[in-house]
Amino acid sequence: MAEKVKQFFSVRGQKYPYPDYAINGIWQREFHEMPYFISASDIEEVEIIRSSAAILTGLSGLAGIINIKTREYNKPETSVKLEHGTFNTFHFHASHGAKKGDFSYAAGLGYDKTDGPDQKNTAEGIGSLYCRFDWQPFEELIISTNLYYLDGKRELTLAEEPAGKRFREEISSFNQIRSTLSNLKVNYKPNDKASTEVQIYYTDRKPVFKREDIATKEIIET
Repeated sequence: MAEKVKQFFSVRGQKYPYPDYAINGIWQREFHEMPYFISASDIEEVEIIRSSAAILTGLSGLAGIINIKTREYNKPETSVKLEHGTFNTFHFHASHGAKKGDFSYAAGLGYDKTDGPDQKNTAEGIGSLYCRFDWQPFEELIISTNLYYLDGKRELTLAEEPAGKRFREEISSFNQIRSTLSNLKVNYKPNDKASTEVQIYYTDRKPVFKREDIATKEIIET
């Protein structure tokens, strides 16, 4: 764990440089919000490709790729998950998906909250929304699109010894974590020997980081 980052993933122990992420084969840089966006119940498969072998998939991740494949629904299905635990920790997630003819969709709505241990600056509350749409107007053409949105805030846990004084005493938080990610993939395969794929993605992140200087008690916002 590092300051300002909730978690890292490694591919077979290879931690640096960090592997890139892809959602349903569409590259997504610095996808640290993934644990909030996608519930485990919405994931069909996690494909891990180590090092430069990822280039063979058409993705340019020299350090490897973690490709998250979300669920595709063949019939109407709805699930709801609700949990409550220590430190007033609350988890809610609802998902629904269905398929009708050449069109299928999936959607998920979630909220995570915790007060954390007393005097450790660990409270957080984040809501998220996920949508996926797939359309196959004819056999040779498949159009897929995904949308992810989250909004909330998170305090950064105070470190324990032997960490330095600053990390043990400085109060800091993301008073706004707001991210929007969307992508579109169009795949056209006229025959077994030829195919064309176009990928477009858009990301908008608006985090507001605040910290209290331990010497002057000044609130610094970036």
